[in-house]
Amino acid sequence: MTVDNSLKHNHSKVLVLGGNGFLGKSVVHALNLSDTDYQITVVTRNKQKNLSVNYLECDLLDATVDFVDLLSGYDVVINCVGELKDESLMEAKNFGLVEKVVVALIKLDRPAHLIHISSVGCYGAVENSNGKVLTIKEDAIEEPSNLYEKTKKKADDYIRALDIENGSVSYTILRPTIIYGPGMPNESLRNLGNFVRSKKFFFIGDKKAIANYIHVDDVALAVSLAIEHPIAKGRVYIVSDDTTQLELICSFANYFGVKVPRLVIPKSVVIFCLSVINTLGVPFPLNNSRVDYLTSKVFFSHEKISKELGFKAQKTIKNDLGKIYS
Repeated sequence: MTVDNSLKHNHSKVLVLGGNGFLGKSVVHALNLSDTDYQITVVTRNKQKNLSVNYLECDLLDATVDFVDLLSGYDVVINCVGELKDESLMEAKNFGLVEKVVVALIKLDRPAHLIHISSVGCYGAVENSNGKVLTIKEDAIEEPSNLYEKTKKKADDYIRALDIENGSVSYTILRPTIIYGPGMPNESLRNLGNFVRSKKFFFIGDKKAIANYIHVDDVALAVSLAIEHPIAKGRVYIVSDDTTQLELICSFANYFGVKVPRLVIPKSVVIFCLSVINTLGVPFPLNNSRVDYLTSKVFFSHEKISKELGFKAQKTIKNDLGKIYS
């Protein structure tokens, strides 16, 4: 696919919010490897040593921050900030920050492109699938279930209200599945692997569940493509590389040198056991939400971003899963 190089040169000054985080670091690294000589500035609370990147020390949740001043002069603003664990911060990080960024960009009234990292959680598909086999594309119904998903969708809705035809600000929203890779803050995938290693893992219902993961470097690749391609303006893209849960578990087993688990327990039995355990108040690493995910047959399609931007995942569960322990 041919890339419009004029767009790349016109969008040379890049500001990365959350650029020192798990995803942000990969985004900055990908931009540094690009053929375009991007001038990258990272907004972070903890300044780092990197000769190829400028750093601005700033707490984005500080009410005194002047976002018009912060965003002034940048052609591309990439928002990698998100809160997955602390519900008390989700509204401020997942929506409030986005609102301030959009308002500031509009006030600046100069061409700027906002790339926002959202989540497939906006669809609420896994929680609402009830075990059905589903393929989710960008135009699927959005029915978020938990606070994280709801605040992400709220931010997406706010961005999508921008008048990109008549205004100076454009956007691309990227909705990745669960992001994995070295240094990932989410422990659920490592914990799953530890169950395989300790020979305690069992399949629930059957072995046909889908594993919704995407490598952090592939999300960074999607960000680079969204900058390079004019067609990305005003688009929402799912960024995924789904595989079967069986392949995921086999990859863990091969990495740890143990046998692939064979035991399959009916979902109804697992749910009943969990209800008993919950009644007794006994701590247990499995809950109903986790069961929904482990039995989900929801597939998130990357067809749109592949066709329009030429996206193709470079990392695979089979080859790169074990690196999450490094």
